Amino acid sequence: MENPPALSHGPRGRELQLHAARAGSLAIGAPVYFRQFQVGRVIDENLLPDGSTRVTVFVEAPYDGFVKPVTRFWNASGIDVRLGADGLNVQTESLAAVLAGASPSTMGPLKLSLWRAACQVNSPCTKNETEAMSPPDGDPRYVRMRFSQALRGLDVGAPVEFVGVNIGSVVAVDLGYERQNKSFPVIVTAKLYPRRMGQAYEALAAQGKTESDVTLAAFVGTLVNRGLRAQPRSGSLLTGKLYIALDFLPASPRTAFDASIRPLELPTVNGTFSRTGSRCRPDSEESE
Repeated sequence: MENPPALSHGPRGRELQLHAARAGSLAIGAPVYFRQFQVGRVIDENLLPDGSTRVTVFVEAPYDGFVKPVTRFWNASGIDVRLGADGLNVQTESLAAVLAGASPSTMGPLKLSLWRAACQVNSPCTKNETEAMSPPDGDPRYVRMRFSQALRGLDVGAPVEFVGVNIGSVVAVDLGYERQNKSFPVIVTAKLYPRRMGQAYEALAAQGKTESDVTLAAFVGTLVNRGLRAQPRSGSLLTGKLYIALDFLPASPRTAFDASIRPLELPTVNGTFSRTGSRCRPDSEESE
């Protein structure tokens, strides 16, 4: 055979296939851990035609009995250091622990069956434990926001919160130009996950307000009329990082909302975190 079989002696256990966007530091022979106990190893990895990675792992018996319909896997190698709006987050594992798994004790109303009863199953392998243990997000909805102040400290990946609940993240921060008043607004594009709204999403889904872009846009329009605005806020005085808050500000001036624009463009208000460099329009306007 051109490639020898990964398991040539027929050990007892289960062979599982995991899919990930990238392999990271995964390698053949790397151990698989369940609650800090080694229960198996990586036996194969392949690059798929779409550019993603398929990792085959073998979980030895009797530990394969811990693989349940809600088991999730994530890459747990090395050190993960992130500095964001929530501050400094450092996660470390043993350098030998490359792939880890766990089964959440409770599941929310949105049950996601990641495993089937077959011996070979397909399952996503996420990049960290936080992402692995999070409930399914569903399909994202994209929105755009136009700010008239400098947004230094707002990075791609910054959280977007709706009345304090994280429902998405920033995917792009661009500089626009308006010929009429020769200004340079900051255009922020974000992806939102309505399912993160929990019971609110269930109520909206029951009313059919999350099924199509038309009904969703009409619902957002009613929220805008009630004072929904997007505002940049400081996530940490230590790091200076910003996040986007979607909140109700009844005192804000009324604004027109065009429900036909795609992606939806939410009205904004300036943040009060800084007065320095907050102007996006030059003091002296020169003719073109």
